[in-house]
Amino acid sequence: MEKVKDGESKVEVSLSKEQVEKVISEKYSTLTQGQKDAVEHICTSQDRVVGVQGDAGTGKTAMLNVVREELQDKGYEVVGLAKTGKAADELYKGAGIQSQTIDSFLQRGLKAEDRGQKTENISQKLFVVDEASMVGSRKMHEVLTAAEKVNARVVLVGDTKQLQSIEAGNIFQKLQESGVIKTVEMKEILRQKTEEYKDIVKAVSEKEIDTAFEKLEAGKKIEEIGNREDRITAIVKDYTGRKDYKDTLVVTGFNKDRNEINSAIREELKTQGKLQGEEYSFTVRESKGLNSTEKHFAQSYDAGEIVFINKAGAGGIRAGAEAMIVEVNQQEHKIKVQGDKGEIREIDLKKDGEDIERGNL
Repeated sequence: MEKVKDGESKVEVSLSKEQVEKVISEKYSTLTQGQKDAVEHICTSQDRVVGVQGDAGTGKTAMLNVVREELQDKGYEVVGLAKTGKAADELYKGAGIQSQTIDSFLQRGLKAEDRGQKTENISQKLFVVDEASMVGSRKMHEVLTAAEKVNARVVLVGDTKQLQSIEAGNIFQKLQESGVIKTVEMKEILRQKTEEYKDIVKAVSEKEIDTAFEKLEAGKKIEEIGNREDRITAIVKDYTGRKDYKDTLVVTGFNKDRNEINSAIREELKTQGKLQGEEYSFTVRESKGLNSTEKHFAQSYDAGEIVFINKAGAGGIRAGAEAMIVEVNQQEHKIKVQGDKGEIREIDLKKDGEDIERGNL
């Protein structure tokens, strides 16, 4: 938090309020009020670090595209940083911001001319940290330290109600709650096109889950099909009958359902002539997702499955190796596995269950 406090009133405004209002009026009049407020906040603040709290579907990426266009015209280098590679790719595709993961940025370091002493706006920079709620305190401190060295601005963009940091800190949320960082909010939902769905998403974002389900039921948006085969058939029919099927997402609770639905959808799309070209097959291993307790009980394992060794010691097998289960002793909670050279080892699940992962092909 000290890094954010130290950056208060330390940089010059990128654009005046009048300039921002003029350019929005002339070029971006279709922006929501939340998007307009965020653009103005980023461009006119004298603080090194500012925040944008944007609810899901409020157009954060579109807003950042406007910021990039206008600041690049003013000579800024806009750099995107994200916790994951997927988020970095989305930031580039959606906002045109050259992006990379935070880990990659920190490992590679700044450009040679930026290392060492602070610069005096030799190259004006803006670091955009996307999905900031996922960034832990230590990594955030390193990013802000790097920004300070090159006199760069930093905008933290994210949603505290969505994915949280795995690492310690929850720093984005704490900065907002403490009032240390000046933050604007984006609440107008753009992703959902009807008022009905906007109301439902708003209820979910405000953690009013019962209200959200009541609205879904009232609008007949929930259909229950008890029989599993009938349910999968209905899902496949609905998906493949849509004109916008490529933009449709099917969510399942089990890998078995996912695999069966994917296969059925693929076959139906091929029948309809929507999938053409040469086919390729891949072998994919998937984790069975056992929790810490389930790993220690033999009932959680079956012969023929694969176990992955996370830590050396389990059955005397090296870390990173994999082996196939050939026997399960449910009374003593032990399993026998066969390694890649044919050797048979025994793993005591009560002792070493935490150090393995169960999966299958």
